Amino acid sequence: MWSRLRASSLLIWCSIDAGLLLTMLGITAFAARRFGLARGNEIAIVFCGSKKSLVTGIPMANALFPGSSLGLVVPPLMIFHQLQLMACATLARRYAASDTPPSGTAVSQRLARQRIRAGVSSCEFGGRREDVSSK
Repeated sequence: MWSRLRASSLLIWCSIDAGLLLTMLGITAFAARRFGLARGNEIAIVFCGSKKSLVTGIPMANALFPGSSLGLVVPPLMIFHQLQLMACATLARRYAASDTPPSGTAVSQRLARQRIRAGVSSCEFGGRREDVSSK
């Protein structure tokens, strides 16, 4: 299958798959923000909203396209799945970099201990300054 695939066809598949993925990521992020959901819920919706490709696609394609025609359906699903992995890894890094842990959580307490060891006496959590030397 892959040996008979022209580069132009592969590029078209990649473009269509990328467009579908970006559309779904955009719709889910927009809907979560429009409904005023919390940041954690937005993240869950964005990551779960477009993740139904390879796991559900292969069995459905197997049922719908018998025999040798299945080979024509699987490559776009495989490409879409790889694009999902790459795009969501980038999104996860961006979400992680933009989130500040709430004060009093295990994460913020661990960060406070690390800063104490580093000699920092105060730090900012969620826009408010806290003295970390007493924690």
